[in-house]
Amino acid sequence: MDNILTILQCSPHLHKLILKERLNEIINHVSLKSTAPIYFRQLRSLTIENFSETIDLLESFLLLTPSLIHLKLVGYKLMSNGKQWEQFIQINLPNLVKFEFYFVYWSQDKITSDSLNLFIDSFRTPFWIEHKKWFITCICDIERSRVIYLYSIPICITCFKYDVELYKSSYFNCPTMMINS
Repeated sequence: MDNILTILQCSPHLHKLILKERLNEIINHVSLKSTAPIYFRQLRSLTIENFSETIDLLESFLLLTPSLIHLKLVGYKLMSNGKQWEQFIQINLPNLVKFEFYFVYWSQDKITSDSLNLFIDSFRTPFWIEHKKWFITCICDIERSRVIYLYSIPICITCFKYDVELYKSSYFNCPTMMINS
């Protein structure tokens, strides 16, 4: 765990970092560091794969990387609405130009078309559509499953299983893409 912090502290020219292993330990460790955090302003691009912790832990780690231009997140359990992302990015990642993500979320509650539309509406703001031009897709088979897939367009993962039935309930934040059944 200390290795990642040491690498970041001792690598002032490290601009791109891809994290694939032990993310929970790294983020827990970073968030428990001293009260005077060390910022890694040299990082311009950060990819975090296999992330499965809370949005709070992710945010505590991202707070240390205020100069990011590119952020890619692939994970599970991580479901935050567009307004929360918007506020966090505007305040803490003001230079972010490219935001790619693919999240899978298992809901404990019954998912309805109305609840999904409310969720997607939070990504239909001028910040997402006009300023950043970041477009997303949300997919959930309301009848068969409680799994929600939320991802940026174009999709940022290399392997993707296409389920025709699942795509009958697709929601988008871009009005020209709204083809819900």
